[in-house]
Formats: sequence, C-alpha cells, structure tokens
Amino acid sequence: MEVTDGEIEVFFSAVFHRYGYDFRSYSQNFYETLNRLTITVTNLFRDPAFYRSLKDHVLPALAERKGFKVWHAGCSSGEELFSLMMLLAEADLLDEAILYGTDINPEALRRAKAGILGSDVIRKGARAYHDAGGQQTIMDYFRVNHGYGLFQKSKKANLVFSVHNLATDSAFGEMQLIFCRNVLIYFNEALRDRALELITESLSQGAFLCLGLQETLMFSSVDRFYDTIDSKHKIYRKK
Repeated sequence: MEVTDGEIEVFFSAVFHRYGYDFRSYSQNFYETLNRLTITVTNLFRDPAFYRSLKDHVLPALAERKGFKVWHAGCSSGEELFSLMMLLAEADLLDEAILYGTDINPEALRRAKAGILGSDVIRKGARAYHDAGGQQTIMDYFRVNHGYGLFQKSKKANLVFSVHNLATDSAFGEMQLIFCRNVLIYFNEALRDRALELITESLSQGAFLCLGLQETLMFSSVDRFYDTIDSKHKIYRKK
C-alpha cells in the first residue's frame, strides 16, 4: 500500500508530540527514514583513511593542550567512538580526554555503554584498524568470550553517554573535537543547518569538526566559520 506525504507528516507529528523527537525535517523517504531510525549502521574504524588523516592533522594539535573534550554526536552503538579511543590511547592522549557519546536512540546508547561487540565485528575491524595505522593489535582492546568482546573498562574511564537530539536540543559545551559522521546525510537542508549551527556553537575556537565522507560544509550556513583541513576526509577547523 502506498503511503502518502500527508500520512508521513501526520506520523512524524505524532512522534514529535508524544516523544519529543522531531523528525519532521528529515528527508521524505518514509521507509528509508524508518530504517535509519531503527537500524544503526556503523563499524570499527569505518573509513580507515579518515583515521589516518585524523592522526596526522588533529591528534598533534590536541597533544598541545592540557586536557580536551570530544563530542561524538550520533555515536550509535559506539564502534567509531571506541575506534577514536584506541587511537587516542596509542598517542598517549586518552588520559587527557573527556569523551561524550550522544545519540537519539537510548537502546543504541545502552549497547555503547555496555561496550560489548560481537566477535565477528571485532574480526572485521581488525583489518580496518591496521589500515588506519593502529600500532598494536585490536585484540589488545577487547576481552573475547563466547562470541562477544568486551571493550576494556580501563579504556572507558573518561567516557560519558547521554541522549541528545540534534533536531531539538541545545549546544553541548566547549568541545575541542566533534565527530558527526554520516548523520547529516539523512537531514534536509534546514535541519542540516540547524545541526551544524548547534555544533559550531559547541566548538571552541581552533577546534576540529569531522563529518562523513559524503557530507560537506559547502553551501551550509556555517561554512564561513571554518578552514578546511582535509577536503577528502572532511576534517575542518573552526576559525
């Protein structure tokens, strides 16, 4: 049965008024939107070349600071956040960091907070970890038992999880690095600009923003506030 645009609008309006989640500005592909709201797509060291660029262009700048804060907006079940933590650990920067992982999905956050991944996910991430420039072995970061791997708790000491909605919530402190990768591609122009303005407000001067490979600041309302550090891997620095 075909779903009309009017029915889509009524559905999203009902979700907003009942639960406070505002999806009314999401792109109007109904089934794709529902799929993205209920199924999280993420991997350990997703886009390994991006992490290599992060090591080259961002981590040295963070190393010059005495403590820094990182916000991973839309962290899903935590794979990319754990990936960043591994690189920070190998650069001797993890103890200097306070990391915030947020998502609109409480169930995804519950999984991220537990730090439990399937052993198949860890195995697939091993090659990506190597390609990203990992200095050890990915198994150094997990205790594997009965088909699951637990991310070592000692590597999560400075990690905080919180529900946060880029469509309706406010800025998130003075951050020196923000990840918002592969989230904005599901927003229309108005919601994308709203999210980017919130992110820009949350970044301190000279701080870094990392987007997904299919995302860009070009033609956005905040483009003028950033210098491009790596155009291919979508790393920007706030002026």
